[in-house]
Amino acid sequence: MLTFKSDNNTNWKEILKKQNFYKSRNQCGDTYSATQIEELQRELNETGKNKIKRNADLNFSVIKGTSGDLFSLYHGAITSGDYGRLKFARNLNNGELYLMKQQTYVEIDAEFEKEETIRERFDRECQFSHIAGIHVDERYIDDKHNYQFIRIIEGVPLSHFIEIIKNQPLTALEEAKLALSFLKALERLSKNNIKHRDLHPGNIMIDPIDMKVTFIDYGKAQELQTVESDSEERDEYSEEENISDIEEATKSILRVFQPETDLHLILRNLKRDRQLHRALDSVNAYKVSQERKHNRNAFAQKSQNVFKKRKAKHTSFGDQKENNVEIGITSDEEAADGNLIEKSLSLISTLPCSKRRM
Repeated sequence: MLTFKSDNNTNWKEILKKQNFYKSRNQCGDTYSATQIEELQRELNETGKNKIKRNADLNFSVIKGTSGDLFSLYHGAITSGDYGRLKFARNLNNGELYLMKQQTYVEIDAEFEKEETIRERFDRECQFSHIAGIHVDERYIDDKHNYQFIRIIEGVPLSHFIEIIKNQPLTALEEAKLALSFLKALERLSKNNIKHRDLHPGNIMIDPIDMKVTFIDYGKAQELQTVESDSEERDEYSEEENISDIEEATKSILRVFQPETDLHLILRNLKRDRQLHRALDSVNAYKVSQERKHNRNAFAQKSQNVFKKRKAKHTSFGDQKENNVEIGITSDEEAADGNLIEKSLSLISTLPCSKRRM
C-alpha cells in the first residue's frame, strides 16, 4: 500500500515545547562532572549509605538505586499532593533524565478494608510500574525517604490534551490512531493481569506526535482476577474490573470524540458492554478505511503535481531538458510517476463502488 505524510498541518512538537512540563525539563541541564560522580560513588560505597544530601559543595542530592546507579534530584517538585510528589532526576551513570516519585501518605483502601503502610504501597507501585514498562529503579530508605525512578512519558495528560484539541482539531486518521492506541493500552493491562483502579484523565497520557496512549501512576493497582473462559485468550475483564478500568477510562476519553460519530459510538458501546476485542476489531476496521481515504487524497494531490510539471514542459527537447532542471525532475522520474499514476488509477477503478466512496 502506498503511504504518504500526514495531511494535518498541526506541528505537535512545537505545541509540546510550549507546555510547562517541557519547559521545566529543558531547564534540567546542570549535572555533576565525571570526577565528581566517581567521588560520590566512592563515598557511598565506603560509607554504605544510599543518599547524600545536597550541601555547599553539592548542588543536588544523590540517591543510590538498588541497581547501583546514582540519581541526582533536581530542586522543586513538578507536582505534589496528599499522596506524594514528583521531581526530575538524572541518572549520573548514563546521563538520562527520568522522573522521581516519592510516596508521602497512604489512605485506607476501601476495597480491602485496611490501611497500607507507605512501604507496602511503594513496593506495590514499583512492581506494577515495572510490569507496565515504565519503572527504572528504586530505593526505599524509610517512610520519608523513598524514591521510585520512572521513565518520562512523552505527551500531555488527557485532561490537558482535551483543551489543546479545542484549538487544534484532530484529523479522522489521528482520531482512529488515538482510539486504537487507547484500546491496546487497556488490552495490555488485561494481558499483564493489572487492575489499575485510577484511570482518571490525569493518569492517561497522550503523545500527539504518534497518538500513543500510556497509562501512568500505578499507586492503586492490584493484580487482576482472571475469568475462566473456553477461549485460549481471555478477551475481556470480569464485570468488577470492567467497572473500575474500562468504564472509567472510556468515560474520560470519550470527550475527545464528537458525539454520534463512528468512534464515539464504538467507545460508548465498549463502556456499556465491556467487550474489548469487539471494540478493537471495529476501530481497526475504521482505521483501515481512514488510511485508504487518506492515501487516495494524497495520491490525488501527487497526481495533480505531476500533471502540472508535465504541462510546464516545453515541446522542444532543448527547452524540455532545461525546464526539467528548473523544476527539479528528470525524464526517468517523470515517467516513473506517470506509470505509477496509471497503474494506481487502474487498481482503484477495479474496486467496488462502495469502497471507492470510503
